[in-house]
Amino acid sequence: MKNLLYILFLPFLLAFYSCEQIIDVEVPVHDPVLVLSSFYIAGDMEIEAILTKSAGILTSNDSLNIVEDATINLYEEDVLIYTLNEITVGEYAATLSAPLTIGKEYRMEVIKQGFETVWATQTLPAAVAISDISFEEEGGIDLEGVQKDVIEFKFQDQANEANFYQAIIRHRDRTDTTQNWGQWTWSLDPILEEGWEAPIFSDDILDGENYKLRLLADSRSSGSNSNVVLDFSVITRDKYLLSKSLVAQEIAKDNPFSEPVIVYTNVENGQGVFSMENRSFTIAQ
Repeated sequence: MKNLLYILFLPFLLAFYSCEQIIDVEVPVHDPVLVLSSFYIAGDMEIEAILTKSAGILTSNDSLNIVEDATINLYEEDVLIYTLNEITVGEYAATLSAPLTIGKEYRMEVIKQGFETVWATQTLPAAVAISDISFEEEGGIDLEGVQKDVIEFKFQDQANEANFYQAIIRHRDRTDTTQNWGQWTWSLDPILEEGWEAPIFSDDILDGENYKLRLLADSRSSGSNSNVVLDFSVITRDKYLLSKSLVAQEIAKDNPFSEPVIVYTNVENGQGVFSMENRSFTIAQ
């Protein structure tokens, strides 16, 4: 009987192995391009940039492919105002004589021998007015039934233009304000989207409104000597799209059935993002 079972099963084994085929895939040669990362916050007296180069799919991740000895220029309305100095390998910075100006267009340009010149442009956004901020300790419940602090406030969206925002609640030490810790922050308001650093949203459905937003956040630990602070930023469209793409990439990376996610870039002839934002801190409690 056992011999009969082997004989009956043998054709299935042969069929299985006959379908197996080894295919050699030729990976195309990768031509590296410059990758620029620079994020400026309104009011800062320094602007920084990190410069690397892109890597092929089979390249080892042991190195960040840092790029040295490049020239990085910053233009305001097409006028050269600063050249960033390389302060450490692959990291560049310039000390400003005054903060960059709200509403003006800036272009960051990178020149490096052996690569195409790359550049990106940004306009520094204006802050928005925050009002009617309130705090209620453990005054709300998240979708899992856990009690959370509630922070409510209003902000005035600028009408007739596309605006993008980022919001997070922080606990900031009362005696040393440099010490602050971002907290889990969310809202049941459908305008909020998951972002890479913090929740983000656009003004698609609230253009020009004095909008009231209700946030939920983790509570302070018992005996904490910290204030609850609203960290609210007006961000550019480029940072908004970058944040969304990074979240999408993180979700897709462990799913073998998902399509590849291309991380957003606004850098011409290269990759990366040059971004600007206007950030404000308001004590809620």
